[in-house]
Amino acid sequence: MASRVGEIDLLSRGLLAGGGLGALKARILLSTLLSSGASREAVERSFRCCVQRYDGSGAVDVHR
Repeated sequence: MASRVGEIDLLSRGLLAGGGLGALKARILLSTLLSSGASREAVERSFRCCVQRYDGSGAVDVHR
């Protein structure tokens, strides 16, 4: 229960969850977006998009 409360607290403070993306993939995605000058809103949209399209096979389907 304590970890769920902590997760809710972090989400309320602006945490962007990587969902099914592994830590390395989420980090690469975030680094790429930030280095391109993406706004926070663009970063949030990209994470939502990739998390929805991640199929667990190790690849992100960007063509769906």
